Amino acid sequence: MEAMEYTTTYAAAPAQPLNTQNAQNAQAMQPVVSLENVTKVYGHGDTRVRALKDITLPLYKGQFTSIMGPSGSGKSTMLHIIAGLDTPSKGTVHIDGVDITTLKDKQLTELRRERIGFIFQSFNLVPTLNVLDNILLPTQLSNTKVDREWLNRVVEALGLTPRLKHRPSELSGGQQQRVAVARALVSRPAIIVADEPTGNLDSKTSDEVLSILRQAVDEFGQSVIMVTHNPSVATVSDRVIVVSDGTVKADFMGATPDQIVSLL
Repeated sequence: MEAMEYTTTYAAAPAQPLNTQNAQNAQAMQPVVSLENVTKVYGHGDTRVRALKDITLPLYKGQFTSIMGPSGSGKSTMLHIIAGLDTPSKGTVHIDGVDITTLKDKQLTELRRERIGFIFQSFNLVPTLNVLDNILLPTQLSNTKVDREWLNRVVEALGLTPRLKHRPSELSGGQQQRVAVARALVSRPAIIVADEPTGNLDSKTSDEVLSILRQAVDEFGQSVIMVTHNPSVATVSDRVIVVSDGTVKADFMGATPDQIVSLL
């Protein structure tokens, strides 16, 4: 498909996601995250850097969105602001209808626990806990009741049922990332943010993890937002956003690796 040039407002609905089921297509026009006039500045004086420059951008429910860009483009800063791990210097960020820029630290911590699932390169599993306890850790930290039916569905779908009593050291890289995905899914968050989730994996395990994230969108109705430097990885997503010099250079639905590379 041809790229859609980015504009700071969306006058019309974006194209339908290419790979989501009809149930998710019905949700696609509802923003789960909205950035409005977001600017992020680091440093002062001669060291002052504008990592993001007045970005307005909606991200939609039930979609798999990839954010790409060269080193220093602002893509990681954007993801951190979306996830509430960093605050904008100017502008507002809404997650699931909540303006997180108005929240105090405790409120923001609670929102991250309840509405955001995190997946990172390093898995961040607790080595002394078994698989089940690692999956349940977010619910234990937030003191929320576990939906056992949902837990069982996630564990079974990710093929982790035989591994629940194993510790991370007894799992392959792909299995560890499956545990990280299950942990992100167990609280049914509004969004799952994935920061280079395949960066440390071989090609086979990388494909496996991407399949799981795709499954999270298609079967569980999740909204996944992923930063990646790999154009081939990005093609698994429904939507690709290319960031350059702190601005959104391109925003399009469906693309080949060659099309993505031409915009980087």
